[in-house]
Amino acid sequence: MKRLFIRRSSGSNGTLREGTLMISKQSSSRSSSILYIGAIRVTTWPLFSSSSINVFIEVETPILQPIYGGAMARPFVTHHNALDMKLYLRIADELYLKRLIVGGLERVYEISKDFRNEGMDRTHNPEFTMLEIYEAYSDVRGMQEIITGLITHVAETVYGTLEIPCGEATIDLSLPWREVTYRDLVREKMGDDWFDLPLEEAR
Repeated sequence: MKRLFIRRSSGSNGTLREGTLMISKQSSSRSSSILYIGAIRVTTWPLFSSSSINVFIEVETPILQPIYGGAMARPFVTHHNALDMKLYLRIADELYLKRLIVGGLERVYEISKDFRNEGMDRTHNPEFTMLEIYEAYSDVRGMQEIITGLITHVAETVYGTLEIPCGEATIDLSLPWREVTYRDLVREKMGDDWFDLPLEEAR
């Protein structure tokens, strides 16, 4: 049996509503003792049009998981002494967010710490922060709208412009953005025959 509790209070500008949410599950399984979900705020994200508003619930999902998933990566392994069970530090928060979508929360996101017990270098850290967003009844176009709206909103808020200096170049984030497939982009930069090269030569 699952129970869902949501409490909201509207802010003065209507753009941020604090809330709490709890999903509990009654089960004889030891793993059900692990805390499942806690929502920390309800956020409205304006997209391109002033009439287009999406409301997303920001949630916190478990870092310690009895079964890891959501990506292809080696996890960190730990042991829960009180429950005497093996647990894993999450490699992604995808699966718990999808549980919320299935459970009826149509728009959720999380800014999470994730851990992958793999190689490291100056651009890869075993501990990193990731944003994941999920929306029910949407598709790739809906996600494009969310991401482009989010990036342009952040740029205008932080820099006050959509033209961002980067070294000697300037990145123009004005919409619409160019759409190109990965294969066509590689061909544009590397030549039409790049995909036909032997692997060692391509490297």
